[in-house]
Amino acid sequence: SNDGLRSSGGAPRRLAGRAQKTTVGGNFTRQLKKLRDRIDNTHPHYIRCMKPNAELVPDNFRSTMIIEQLRYAGVLEAIRVSRVGYPQRYPHDQFVRRYGILNPKAIKNSRSDNDASSSLVYAISRTVYEGVLGEDEQKDEHGHLDLHNVGIQVGNSKVFLRSKAFEVLERLRGQKMSAAAVIVQTHTRRYFAQIEYWQVLNAISIIQCHLRMIAARKRVQEMREQKAATVVQTTWRKYISKHSYLSIVLVARLLQRVQRGRVDRKIAAILRARLHASFVIQRSFRCYKARAIRARLNSAHVVQRAYRCFKARRALKALKMEARDLKAIGNERNVLKKENQELIEKVEALNGKIEELHEQMKDEQEARGSIADMEALRTEADNSKKEFAVAMTNVEVAKTALSKSEAQNKELQLEAESLKVKIAQYSLQREQEMASSGVLQRELESIKLELSTEKEQSSVTLVSLKEEIDQLKS
Repeated sequence: SNDGLRSSGGAPRRLAGRAQKTTVGGNFTRQLKKLRDRIDNTHPHYIRCMKPNAELVPDNFRSTMIIEQLRYAGVLEAIRVSRVGYPQRYPHDQFVRRYGILNPKAIKNSRSDNDASSSLVYAISRTVYEGVLGEDEQKDEHGHLDLHNVGIQVGNSKVFLRSKAFEVLERLRGQKMSAAAVIVQTHTRRYFAQIEYWQVLNAISIIQCHLRMIAARKRVQEMREQKAATVVQTTWRKYISKHSYLSIVLVARLLQRVQRGRVDRKIAAILRARLHASFVIQRSFRCYKARAIRARLNSAHVVQRAYRCFKARRALKALKMEARDLKAIGNERNVLKKENQELIEKVEALNGKIEELHEQMKDEQEARGSIADMEALRTEADNSKKEFAVAMTNVEVAKTALSKSEAQNKELQLEAESLKVKIAQYSLQREQEMASSGVLQRELESIKLELSTEKEQSSVTLVSLKEEIDQLKS
């Protein structure tokens, strides 16, 4: 059993060892697969080797042998076939990137690469046609150039070019590139020339600056030396002049002090006399002014007092008269009311008599039936009617008089109110006059203050004069 287990365990180990070994065929297939993957991921170019000569000697190139090799290998035939067709093929974006410099305006407003390549082909087709054929233009039924004759065809994904058209396009592209290179070289040379020019200018300005600095230093040194010499001369001259000036000033001050002392003593005596006189005049004038103001104020107060008394008496008299008139009107009104009441009572009595007469007439007509009594009764009734009419007129007259008395009463009330307003105005005027008297008192106080300030100013002027006199004395 143990042997069987060993044999069964040793077989897998031998199989694993065999699986780990690599063979030549496995390496070849693996390498071939890598090569195919690399070729698929790249764009290969095949190179064909040619023998330059039969002796295999360097620097010995036989063209007939090379041509025979190319002819027998089929290369010339392939080249001829490719030249007959469209050997150059570009995608639209690559064609636009490579040949867009020939006409940038044509691709400016294009929405996609296909439109851009189509518009670019139609824009440069005339130039290519002239370069390929050199003949007059041949247009199709739509008015465009025949691109087949030009050697350019536009497909869905690529642009196809024949050899001649490709050569013309490359020549035009080379011309554009050379012109652009010339422009770039021009700007570059101009830039370097400007840099060199500014460097030269900077160097020149630096040299000029140093030369001017040296000249300025020399000039400043000369000016400093000249200024120092001038300062020395000025100091020495100042010392001599100051010495002589101080001696002259000392003598002049002594003389001036003596002379000014004499003059100031005389002036002080004159000023003392003038000041005493001016003080006396000011004192008397201020007393006179204050007395005149006081007398004027007293007279104004007397006049105001008399005028106010006069106005008050007149107002009191008018008020008394108005009060009397109001009492008389009230009495008359009461009398008229009494008369009106009596007339009303009389009218009522007459109405009662008339009713009694009517009743008597009815009774007499029923009892006697005599015509004479009826006529007497009629005359009495007529008389009573007349008396009644007279009483009614008296009542109307009394009513009119009563209404007039009421109107007069209202007018009197209005006059009484106006008198009250006048009395209030009079009181306000009196208060204003009292205020004006207060203003006069304030004026008096201000005058007193002015007098006191003038007195203080005069005392100050006296003190200042005394100080000046003392200074002159000293």
